[in-house]
Amino acid sequence: MREAYRLYSGERGFTPAEFRALTERVAGADLGAFWRSAIEGTGELDYSDALNVFGLRFRPIVTPATDRPRAWLGATTRVDMGRLLISHVRRHTPAFVAGLNVDDELVAIDDVRVRADRLDERLEQYAPGNRVAVLVARRDRMLSIDVTLAAEPAKSWRLEPVDQKEQAVDRRP
Repeated sequence: MREAYRLYSGERGFTPAEFRALTERVAGADLGAFWRSAIEGTGELDYSDALNVFGLRFRPIVTPATDRPRAWLGATTRVDMGRLLISHVRRHTPAFVAGLNVDDELVAIDDVRVRADRLDERLEQYAPGNRVAVLVARRDRMLSIDVTLAAEPAKSWRLEPVDQKEQAVDRRP
């Protein structure tokens, strides 16, 4: 950053291409893979190597309510005039893999109506790995879509020190 400020401070600033070229010059290496995955891509960043240097790690926060893995569809919903609509489908989730789309109306799971305010209660009847038939209304057509539910990922994480004994085991060749 100091070099970027030295070269480009002032009214003009620097372009993304100039900044990328500068970082590669300072690093002394081609950073193309990093730029594609961390800057241009949408994948999750792997912090484990950086955190390991400081003896830290991320750990999911487990509460009594999350001791048993919950069945998860992988779609965010909203209620619109009493209808349960999909508002977001994350990549590589059960909903994405099955082909559920934004604005699909969730009508039923396994032939039982899903009330707009009761999706979580309905999903509690299943376990991760269960295959269910999701009835959706899409552009005025009813579709039954098979979905294999997954375990709900952790929503909260804690940054914590790695136990010294665990670090010693992890460093063995």
